[in-house]
Parts: sequence; C-alpha cells; structure tokens
Amino acid sequence: MPWSPHRRTFPDGPDIGSTLPSRKIGLKIDGIGGHTALYYWPSAMIREYAALVKHYLVPYLFGLAIMLAMQFYFMWIIVP
Repeated sequence: MPWSPHRRTFPDGPDIGSTLPSRKIGLKIDGIGGHTALYYWPSAMIREYAALVKHYLVPYLFGLAIMLAMQFYFMWIIVP
C-alpha cells in the first residue's frame, strides 16, 4: 500500500464507504483494517455494499434496467 499522509482505521478492512468519497474530493486517504468481532462483520459488509451502490448509483441503475429489459423481452416476446 503506498504511503499516504492520512490514514483511517476500519474493522477488518471494509473502508470503501469512506475512502471513495474522500478521494473524490481530493484527499489522499487510505484505510487500514483492524480486528473486529465476528457478529459485526455481516452488518459491516452490508454497509459497505450499500456505500458502493450509492457511489456508483447511475451504472448500477443502468445495469438493473438492462437486466429488467432482458427479462421482459424473454418472458413476453420470445416465450409468449
């Protein structure tokens, strides 16, 4: 990991939700994962997935629209 003047610590490495917006505004921040309890890990992963969906909302919605259009096409046009 390249050196950065700013470091943040996160549980078991899920630091995408705060690193992406920080880099978007021009801060050089990298994350360091720390140990966390096993019961917290699933909610942390869900939170990080939600952060990624929020960050990449337009491509995510575009892909979802393509998949729904393909489903409509196959269900109602090809297999009537």
